[in-house]
Parts: sequence; structure tokens; C-alpha cells
Amino acid sequence: MTAPGLRWLPNGLTVARLVLAFAFPFLPEPARVPVFAIALVTEWADGFLARKLDVISDFGRRLDPVADKAFVLAVLTTILLEGLVTLPELVLVGIRDLAVFAACLVLLAMGKKEQLLALRPRPLGKVTTAAQFLFLGWVLIAGGAPVWLVGIAAALGTAASVDYARAFPRGPTAPPDAPSSA
Repeated sequence: MTAPGLRWLPNGLTVARLVLAFAFPFLPEPARVPVFAIALVTEWADGFLARKLDVISDFGRRLDPVADKAFVLAVLTTILLEGLVTLPELVLVGIRDLAVFAACLVLLAMGKKEQLLALRPRPLGKVTTAAQFLFLGWVLIAGGAPVWLVGIAAALGTAASVDYARAFPRGPTAPPDAPSSA
């Protein structure tokens, strides 16, 4: 049984991460690592609390990956503009997000809103997000990232892109985890 006063907490943490994403580029440099740490905690805590409090919602399921991607994009853009990463590094680390974004645009352009809403986070996508957060934290703390870390994030992002493509809804009633017919 959920305490009525806590039902808002998981989605509140997700919304807080979204707010942090919009604020991040404007933060003074000394505040960035602590804000990044807060975003990491909210990334873990929102889902954990939603399950623990039994308040999982469609709103939360849809907003959580948006908040994740918005935060990653905000940090990547900030560190790119400050010269801490190169554009090729940004593309490699963000390859999964670029692929998912393109797929969403295709679905919207085709008028397939239901298929778009049927897309769900995938386990490999979650591992990719963890690798992105590791990359971002490393850059924020050390001022750059080693090539091997860029490679790991890029490889996971590529694999996650393929995984999402295989799970891509094929028709009006295809479940989100349906294998492709090819």
C-alpha cells in the first residue's frame, strides 16, 4: 500500500531531472558535477520508488526516457560548446539517441502515433544510458574522456540502435518487443 503523500515522488524526481537538463548549460562550472550527481540519483531513484511504492504510471514511463535524453543532450551540448568533446565523439556517444529520435520522427511523419507510444525502454538501451552517464561524468570530472570509453559508449549505442530497430513496431497491432519478419 502506498502512502498517499508519496505517490507524486517518482514522477517528481523525473520532472526534477528534466528541469536540471534545462538548467545545466547555464550552471557555473563548479556546480555541474554536483548537479550531474543529483541527476544520476534521480535516474535510479524514480524507477526504484515507482516500483517500491507501486505507483508506476504511463506518464512516468514516457517521461523518464525523455528526461534521460534531455539531460544527456544538455550535458553533451554544454561540453561540446566548451571544447571538452569533439563533434565526432558527441555523435558516437549519442548514436542510439539519434537513431531513436529519427525513428520517432518517421513514425510521426507516417501518422503512427500509437506505434510511437508503444515503444518502450529496452535493457540494452538502459545499459547504453549508463555508459553515456559514465562518459559524461568522466568528461565533467577529468575534462575529457579516453578513447576506450568513447568506443564502449559508441558500441553500446550502436547495439542498442539495432535492438530498437528489431523491436520497432511493424504494424498497427505489433507489440513493442515483436521480432521483425525479415
